[in-house]
Formats: sequence, structure tokens, C-alpha cells
Amino acid sequence: MRQVVKRGTSRTFAVGLAVAGLGLAACGNGGSSSGAAEGDKELVIGSIFSTSGAATQPAYVNGVKMAVQEINDAGGIDGTKVVLKEYDDALDAQKAVSAARLAVKDKVDVIIGSATVVQTNAIADIFKKAGIPYINMSSSTPVALDESLGSETTFRMVTAQPEQIYGAVQWIQDKLKPTNIGLMGLAADFGKDALPRFKAPLEKGGAKIVNERLYPQGTADLTNEMLAMKGSDLVVNWAYPPDLALALKTAAQMDLGDVPMLSAGSASLVNSMKLVDVALQKNLYGTAACDPVSDDRAHVQAWAKKFQGKFNALADYASAVAYDAVNLAVAAGNEGAGFDSKSIAEGLKTVTFNDNTMCATEYKSDDRHELMHEAVIVNFEGGNPKLVAKYTSDKLLGQGSKQG
Repeated sequence: MRQVVKRGTSRTFAVGLAVAGLGLAACGNGGSSSGAAEGDKELVIGSIFSTSGAATQPAYVNGVKMAVQEINDAGGIDGTKVVLKEYDDALDAQKAVSAARLAVKDKVDVIIGSATVVQTNAIADIFKKAGIPYINMSSSTPVALDESLGSETTFRMVTAQPEQIYGAVQWIQDKLKPTNIGLMGLAADFGKDALPRFKAPLEKGGAKIVNERLYPQGTADLTNEMLAMKGSDLVVNWAYPPDLALALKTAAQMDLGDVPMLSAGSASLVNSMKLVDVALQKNLYGTAACDPVSDDRAHVQAWAKKFQGKFNALADYASAVAYDAVNLAVAAGNEGAGFDSKSIAEGLKTVTFNDNTMCATEYKSDDRHELMHEAVIVNFEGGNPKLVAKYTSDKLLGQGSKQG
């Protein structure tokens, strides 16, 4: 039988957050775990991301792995070993449902995952019904407590899309000051929700919207959409990484490469996953929850270098926030006096987590179960992320509206 730490038991928060000595032990893959010996105490974390198919999410996966490995290398949490069970949803709704049901069957204590609308919409209710705390990674889905997929056990890890867009609009108006703006994005909730949030305040500020275009995820041709952006001083393209990469290639072929293109955190992933030649990124900007490479905190810089050394990949917002999610779950267990699902869920409501974080400076649930209210604007010229604007919680908290 797997034991859990009993309520009221004294525990040391030994999560290996110090960035020195990050020797990494082997961890489970593909639904397997690095399970403790029979009789040992365990905190079982489930990770649900896409690890196969055309749109994999390695940054999130590696961020979770790194945190789990550090905790266990440091001796666990007062004798409690962290077990990682990984599930692949292939960015497919049906496969996501199968993965979620398997996680419930495996009796995970907490779930970290679902960076997109496709994933979240498919499985949020499964974890809600199971009473498993769900630390959600999507900025654009209605998982706040007062939204359609919200629940007492669901929490959003990253700054919500309306707040990120609010910051992006401020930057556009204050720094770029474009006259003509083109809007394009995915013909899914992600893009459909975003474009009106840009359009209304930009038009109110005096900008002209040259054109608006939505396109399907995984499209093979964006020629017509990019043609519609001609005459723009700025193109806002709210897309997933593969589609954003195609847009950058198409823009270069049509002599639109000098026009700044602003996207979501997908821009960071295009860069870290090397989906286009860096020559095409001169005018690429991304709005994200954070950017560890351009973060001025010394411990974040050190962590980013160690992450790159371990995984041969640039640390980005996805890897940083996934890493933080594991340590937040541990902090919540300490707050809730136990590492069972109920205690972690209760702890997530009240814990303040700001100890050596790699993405947000602080995670703390508001009354809607939103854990973060910060955003950055980053330029990716030459493949080297450069921070161009930062918006803290005092600027973003409460901006925007519900997402369903």
C-alpha cells in the first residue's frame, strides 16, 4: 500500500530548490514511474502533455522532470518520495481523455498539464469529478473558479490570456505605436477569444485594423492569410508554434519579414524548439508569463543554464512554469498538512509560494483560483530572448474578462 504523510505530521520542505548540485536521477517515461520501494511514502504527480505527434510539448515535460528529480536527489520531502507518472495526450482530445482516465485509475495525487484549449476542454471535468487537484497550464481556457471548467480543485498556473493581452496592448500602444495592424490566429477558442481582445482597445486607441483572418490548426498554407496582412505596421498572430513557424516562413517569402509579428508564448517555443531559422526571428515578439533566459534574477539565470546543459534546449516560459508547478504542489501539500489530493487542493487555495521560483516572482491563488498575474514581452532576434517589457501583478490583476 502506498502511504501518504499524515495530517499534522511535521515535514521539511526539502525540495532541492537551490540551484547548486542539480545532479539528475533517472525518471519515469510514458506512463511509467520512478516508484519508491513498497512501503515507502510517495507523492504521486501526474504529468499530462503531448509527447508524440506533430505538436509535442517537451519544454513542459522537461520542466516537470527536472523538479521531480531535484526533489528526490535531495532526499525527498522528509522521507516522502515524489513519483512522476507521465501521460501522453498527443494534443488530441480523445487521447487526452484516455490519458486522464488512466491517471485517475492510477490514483495520482495531483495533475500538472494541459497547455492548450484542446487538452483542457477534453479533460477538466474528469479531474473535477475525481476530486484530483488540477494545476492547469493553459492561459486561454475557462478554468477559473467562476468559469465553465472551473472547480474547487482546479487552478490556473499561468497568467490568464485576457491579462496577458492587456499587457501586450499597452506595449503596442506605448512603444510600437503602429498605425495599421493586421490580426490573424487559430480558428479555435485560443485565437477566436484573443483577436477581439486586441481589436477593441487598439481601434479605440486610433489604430486601423487592416484585416482579420482565422485559419485551422495545422494548416499547410498561409499565403492568403499573409497577403491579407499587407499594409500592416504590426501583425498580431495568435497561433500554436507550428502554425506560427509557418507564418514566419511565409512572411519572409512575401517580403513581409520586416513587419513585427507579435504572438503568444508560442513565440518562445518557436525559438526554443528551433522551428525556424533564427534569421526569420528578427521581428518576432512574444507575450508570455515569463522568460527565464532574460530574467535578471541570478538564481533563474543559473537554473536556465543548468536546464540547457541537461536537455540541450533553451529554457523558456513553459519549462520554467512547469518546474515551478511541481514545487508549488509540494508547497501546497505542506500548507494543507498532507500530500493526498484533498490536502493539496486545500493548500493550493491558501499557500503563498515565492521561494526560488523560476517563472513568476510569486504564486498565490486569488478568489478565482488564478495563481499568477505577471507577463513579459520578449523579442527573439538571433535566437537570443531579450526582455522588452514586463508587467507585474499590480498592472494586470483584474484586467480582462471571463473566458467562458
